Amino acid sequence: MVTVKQYKGLKAKKKVYKKTESMIQYEIAALLNAHTEQVEVTGRAAKEGDTVKIDFKGLLDGVPFDGGEAKDYMLCLGSHQFIPGFEEQIIGHEVGDAFSIFTTFPQNYQAKDLAGKETEFKILLHAIVENRQPVFDDAFAKKLGMNTKEEVVERITKQKEMELERQAEMELNNALMDQMLAGMEGDVSAEMIEKETDRVMEQVDAQLRSQGMDLKSYMAYAKTTEEEMRASYRMEAEQQLRMRLALQYVADQEHLTVADGDIENGFIQLASMYRCSVEEVKKEIPAEAIREDMVIQKAIRFVRENAVIE
Repeated sequence: MVTVKQYKGLKAKKKVYKKTESMIQYEIAALLNAHTEQVEVTGRAAKEGDTVKIDFKGLLDGVPFDGGEAKDYMLCLGSHQFIPGFEEQIIGHEVGDAFSIFTTFPQNYQAKDLAGKETEFKILLHAIVENRQPVFDDAFAKKLGMNTKEEVVERITKQKEMELERQAEMELNNALMDQMLAGMEGDVSAEMIEKETDRVMEQVDAQLRSQGMDLKSYMAYAKTTEEEMRASYRMEAEQQLRMRLALQYVADQEHLTVADGDIENGFIQLASMYRCSVEEVKKEIPAEAIREDMVIQKAIRFVRENAVIE
């Protein structure tokens, strides 16, 4: 059993974030980058920023070494994906060129048999692909379903203002929750923390499944174990548990409840979030869990509405 000393009349200052021209320009640049097309080109040499398709074979003292060969490899020049000097020596060559480059592996290279060694790479350049970014004009706006570039700027500006307001609200709520937790009394057992860790892991699994993956596949990809993942999420789980217990206390004290119709809407929202049917959500998540989460959200709003905001 936990109690909270104070949850009404908490005081916090809400920050005011104002949009700047540099923020808007950054978003415009990101939008243009998202619509950049990759076009294969001929008749010119490769330059920094191009992506090239190459075959390469590494030779150490004239002998091929393990991991030093690939075919049809796509490499962005300037990405520094390879060892120093590799990408730079491809610049200036054209499609069809077969050539050698010479470079030295760093002294701290992970493969000790290659560290500090000068190596030859035989290269065959198959293709050069350049990134063509669209011009920010009315024609680009029309591709986005608008008429003018000014409309695009207006939409970006409104989205940025909404984003900054959400950030300010989130920070305000966090400040109020931190104050409330500072006055929380009662023990949180190790068993409760482990159960909450189970809950967090289930949330992670559900999120991964919505992206076409599952927890087991992710662990294999990330080369980690379930216990390592649980350890990384345990602190987060304990914080969530303390927060939920405190807010449940608020809900109990203020007799906050949720109607059955609201729970159905909760299922619909989750189905939209996880891109699945409502029936699938209901199979995975019990109605009582939805009710509990919605009551917690009501408690957060109650604390916010009864706070003193500067």
